Amino acid sequence: MNSNHFSEDLYLFFPQWEGSGETNVYTGAMMLRHILETRIPFTEIEVEVSHELRVEQDIIGYPHLLGYAQQARHLLSTKNPRRIFPLGGDCGIDVVPISFLNTRYNGDLAVIWLDAHADANTPQSSPSKTFHGMALRTLLGEGAPELVASSFSTLLPHQIFLAGVRDLDLPEQQFLTHAQVRIFTSEQLTAHANALKDEIKKQGFSHVYLHFDVDVLDPVSFPSIKDLSRYPTPGGIAMQTLWQIHHSITSSLSPVGWSLVEVISPNAGNTHVLEQLATFYAQAFK
Repeated sequence: MNSNHFSEDLYLFFPQWEGSGETNVYTGAMMLRHILETRIPFTEIEVEVSHELRVEQDIIGYPHLLGYAQQARHLLSTKNPRRIFPLGGDCGIDVVPISFLNTRYNGDLAVIWLDAHADANTPQSSPSKTFHGMALRTLLGEGAPELVASSFSTLLPHQIFLAGVRDLDLPEQQFLTHAQVRIFTSEQLTAHANALKDEIKKQGFSHVYLHFDVDVLDPVSFPSIKDLSRYPTPGGIAMQTLWQIHHSITSSLSPVGWSLVEVISPNAGNTHVLEQLATFYAQAFK
């Protein structure tokens, strides 16, 4: 990276779908972009829509995922942004941007992983072989070697703050326990929206990246999640809690990135809920 020049903010449209194994997250991302295109100047990583998903390195769609990661690495090296706001797409789109910011801020980066899932499998432990369930583990330096190498840096477990995670595979549970990754339950976040901010400050971090997978939301308090996510999981957080967390973080820390991922195209008649998510994304760090 050229440390003498960097742009301010990069709004990255990255509708990668191969990491989920299905094109519905591509369609959802395209619908969100359509809502936002008059408000936000996106830079795009172009992806293919119609192609066969080949399994290599124990990962579905591996050749395309590697190609996109390399494109993203080149783009960020060229743009050299101070903050990055990815809109996707599957959870795997966050690997290169987060690793870039980790390098930019010399490891002074806390990553809040707002997600029903930890995405902490390896290609070998993953039951589905879909990359979106391996994204966080790849950021921690474990996974397909070429995908790990396409990152700018490797994060350490103490930089990760899992928030609202509640659906773990056994290998993920074992890894997270061994690595001592901090986990904040939905109940903790609902009762104490400042808990994340307080712990991040206690650990000495000043820069924060928020990964927002819509399945972190609760199907009871936000019923539309059943129509916007492939994996609606009981026991999540409310949108109000998400806003409270956002306010808590932005009021006392330096947010350098925010993603919105894993939104699928809703059924006809329920497309209005996309506007709510799009507005949240657009207003997060204005």
